[in-house]
Amino acid sequence: MKFFKSEDHWDLAGYQQNLQSISHRFDSDTAEFVLNHSFHDASIKDMKLVNHFDNNSKEDMEDPTTIIMIIKHYDDLLYEVIWSQVRRFFFDFDITRNVYANSDSIAFDGMRGIDEWGYDEITAIDDKLLSHEIDLFSQTKIIIICTSIQIKLYTGKSSKL
Repeated sequence: MKFFKSEDHWDLAGYQQNLQSISHRFDSDTAEFVLNHSFHDASIKDMKLVNHFDNNSKEDMEDPTTIIMIIKHYDDLLYEVIWSQVRRFFFDFDITRNVYANSDSIAFDGMRGIDEWGYDEITAIDDKLLSHEIDLFSQTKIIIICTSIQIKLYTGKSSKL
């Protein structure tokens, strides 16, 4: 992460400036969310990786991978986050890293799974690609490189399946 390097180094003003500079790349709902809210303390309820590639289709699709998450915000609202045209996806989960300070004991006996959303950064790699890095409290890291990110209230039906 560039702006949230450690507990001692947070460049909140720089990150807000970064978001302002790329907000034109989001639809209005997504821009409003990333500029004014966060998923800090939220829970990932569902995650799907969708491969839109079809062997039977005559049409080629550039970057046919989509990742969809349903996230329960700390205010109990559900959101759907859609990363489209995914070029890279990294999900590094290891329950044995989620330990209490100065201990080898796994936090909450592992009952919280991947645990809650800690911090995330959305940055531009270039004029086409975005990087979204997410750190969960379990020390899980998620990195998604894609062309589009969309955040909207979840209606109970996914729009990109």
